[in-house]
Amino acid sequence: MVLVHDDADQAAYLYHDLVHFFGKEQVLMLPASFKKSIKYGQDDAGNNILRTVVLSALQNQEKKIMAIVSIKQLLEAG
Repeated sequence: MVLVHDDADQAAYLYHDLVHFFGKEQVLMLPASFKKSIKYGQDDAGNNILRTVVLSALQNQEKKIMAIVSIKQLLEAG
């Protein structure tokens, strides 16, 4: 399940609330792949790894995972 929020800060608050309710194993946050902005082209290697982990967990059908993401982070071409 992917939950999309229109604001990155609000998505972070939602993530925090859901982690307290469901646990850290079931709720993941899809981070931005760029440090500042996509227009500067400075990708963040750590966040790219986290994005890969989240997407891999979503593909795994054995566990039910919720991923929280903002629209801006979802539409990145990273």
